[in-house]
Amino acid sequence: MEMIKTQWGKWFWNPPATTISMKRYYEPGDREFSYEVDLERCNNCAEILDWTAQLSKKNWTTASDIGYLIEALDDILDLQGNFCSGGEEISDGKSDYAKRILEKK
Repeated sequence: MEMIKTQWGKWFWNPPATTISMKRYYEPGDREFSYEVDLERCNNCAEILDWTAQLSKKNWTTASDIGYLIEALDDILDLQGNFCSGGEEISDGKSDYAKRILEKK
């Protein structure tokens, strides 16, 4: 089993829950909230792009947060090895594709 980082910027990996999450505050002194990306809902390139595009539109994310999100997704799921290579979709796109990748970690 390979060793994988568990933190990228403000993103943390929770292997038992198969999520990566970011703890954020609305404003200094406000309550903390956590935003989770369910890795088992990343079964093809479109689903991964949807997460990144959706999060890039949030007013509480920065370009750095999105960069770290992509780095985390790549470290955990090996994006070019399992999803897209040479501009082509290589995942089978089945609803358990990401789960099968995660089970090997």
